[in-house]
Amino acid sequence: MKRKTTQLATSLLASLALIGPADAREEAGGFYITPSLSYFFFDQERNLDNDAAIGLGLGYEFNRQWAVRIMGDWMELDQDRGRQEVDGLWWHGDLLYHWNINDRWRPYALVGIGDFRTDPEEGGHDRSTTYNLGVGIKKEVHDRVDVRMEALGLYGQDDSHWDGALQVGFNYLFGVSSRPAEPEPPRDSDGDGVYDPDDRCPNTPAGTEVDAQGCPLPVGDEDQDGVTDDLDRCPATPRGARVDAQGCPLQLKETVTRRLDVKFETESTRIDREYLGDVESLAAFLQEYPDTEVVIEGHSDSTGSEAFNLKLSQERADSVRNHLIEYFNISPDRIRAVGYGESRPIASNETPEGRQENRRVVAVVSAIVTKTQMKQDTP
Repeated sequence: MKRKTTQLATSLLASLALIGPADAREEAGGFYITPSLSYFFFDQERNLDNDAAIGLGLGYEFNRQWAVRIMGDWMELDQDRGRQEVDGLWWHGDLLYHWNINDRWRPYALVGIGDFRTDPEEGGHDRSTTYNLGVGIKKEVHDRVDVRMEALGLYGQDDSHWDGALQVGFNYLFGVSSRPAEPEPPRDSDGDGVYDPDDRCPNTPAGTEVDAQGCPLPVGDEDQDGVTDDLDRCPATPRGARVDAQGCPLQLKETVTRRLDVKFETESTRIDREYLGDVESLAAFLQEYPDTEVVIEGHSDSTGSEAFNLKLSQERADSVRNHLIEYFNISPDRIRAVGYGESRPIASNETPEGRQENRRVVAVVSAIVTKTQMKQDTP
């Protein structure tokens, strides 16, 4: 019997190995047969060695949640104490309840009733009504085949014995229909909205507008910068501007400078009317470029003492500084006034004309500005 059991187990596993995945079952229902291989654990009072059994059953699935089955398990056993061989037969009917009814893996519980009979070589047979409880799990491996594993507990009403069994097997269902696999949707490899079979222009760049054949639509250049609108990251570029490959204007940095040169009468700190426009121009520059700062430099000729001329040059520089603050609201923190006296002449103090040039206030302020490079500009 043990050799036959081993052969049956081998055949069972070989059969399962040949079963491949198939379409999902469209709906459950119908009869099934269920061969199995079990290993029994007997109550010590039975005087039987634990051993294997082969089984075969017939079942019916009402739906994917409820099923019933009738099974017979045959076994050839040895007595635990004694030398006799004992034939065993267990007939049982079970009601099964499943979970995860929409999944290929379905755990289940079962309850049933049966008749367990043993026939020793010598002496009379023994039989007992059994009440069965068990849990198991099955997997749908084919549109008609479920592989199952379960653990069973048997209680003998007549002899009060508790037995157990582990069982593997499979169910072969009749009359079920399978749900055909959904057809694979057509592909759109370049993502342009036209499926590959109809796409006459494959590998269209992402984001390109295409016609019904998947070919790029003619693209304009609205700002006329030489870069088509589909590639232009900077639309509405000023006409005539130089642009990069993305259609964005090239920027040109340059330094702008404003100079001030105010002349003064001898020993005077008053700004003559003719220089007020120059001071206003400097103020406008400082207002346009608010991050700039300026140093107002005051100078004098050599008339008078050196100390007097140093003080006079400072007062001249302060006069221009105060005019910028008072009349043009330039921040005092941005303007510094410094007097240098007669120490930095730009002309000879021996002549009236030279002294006139030396009585002065000067300033130079610069700023770096960025502007769009135009096509007429030299690269």
